[in-house]
Amino acid sequence: ISAYFTEYRKYPLEIRKADLTTTTGHPLLTILVGNNDPAAMTYNPGKIAFFSGKAARLKDGRYTRGIEYNEDGPSYLWDSWGNLYHVRLDTNHDNQIDDPEFPGQLLSHSILVWSAGPDGNFSTWDDNVKTW
Repeated sequence: ISAYFTEYRKYPLEIRKADLTTTTGHPLLTILVGNNDPAAMTYNPGKIAFFSGKAARLKDGRYTRGIEYNEDGPSYLWDSWGNLYHVRLDTNHDNQIDDPEFPGQLLSHSILVWSAGPDGNFSTWDDNVKTW
């Protein structure tokens, strides 16, 4: 996401003046892998691969631990437990983001990424994996 910002001087999906919360599903990951999907080409016209990684594995009918890549369609990044990550971007560029764990508190970050952890519940923070 940082490399995308460096290239295009904006965050993917930056269409409003408030911080954006999304997932590592379509369209965010589709944009970051630079495939041929129309949404990706709108936000990443150079088709630059800003993200790459191991292919996701199917486990008990769910994708886990990697990218579900579709060259001409949506792509997704799955955590170890079969859930998409959540992403919050500082799209109003004030260098502060509302803390998802403690709403109302601000963090001095521009990008936050977190997983629901083993219990698969984003609202229980004891086991969530986070980047801050």
